[in-house]
Amino acid sequence: MKVNLNTLFSFIKKVDGKNSLPLLKKVMLPIAAASFIYLLATSTFLLYKQGILEEQLNEKSSLVSSALQQQQAFDHDFSRYQALKQFANTQKIRSGLWIIMADVFSKAKITNVRTVDERYVIRGSVDKATDLLEHISNHANVKNSKFDFPIRKGRGVEVFVISFELSNILSIDNKAASKALLISAKESTNG
Repeated sequence: MKVNLNTLFSFIKKVDGKNSLPLLKKVMLPIAAASFIYLLATSTFLLYKQGILEEQLNEKSSLVSSALQQQQAFDHDFSRYQALKQFANTQKIRSGLWIIMADVFSKAKITNVRTVDERYVIRGSVDKATDLLEHISNHANVKNSKFDFPIRKGRGVEVFVISFELSNILSIDNKAASKALLISAKESTNG
């Protein structure tokens, strides 16, 4: 059955102004108490979480600080490495010269070694300079060896100036070269 609105309103009791204040107190007091307890509980929970997060932040900040220090040290070392690498790329490799010179030091007294336009120039004295030039020429890493100036004889030795170039591909016997360098170093310190 359909009921009109006026009939429905007859079931609702109208509240007069005098009785509304105690009713409002009865309703608002539990709502205010529940709100206060909710705010107190959430504030306590948020303060607890804030304390935990601050503690974690302090732990993480020391880790981050240490990581930043390591990153700075790495960046410094890497930039130094790049600079050294760039410098090394501009320099010519002269290790092949010293492998050849290890044999020469044991045979002759060398007074000067220098580089002139991709050629190595050796100045020194030996008993027989042509044998030394032949020995240098027979080395696998040497090409275009020659006397730059005529040989001068004096006091039982020959003074020479020999120049040569190194081949682009060096064939190196590390053990033999190390042994020859050690022997020539010992001879130069003893003699």
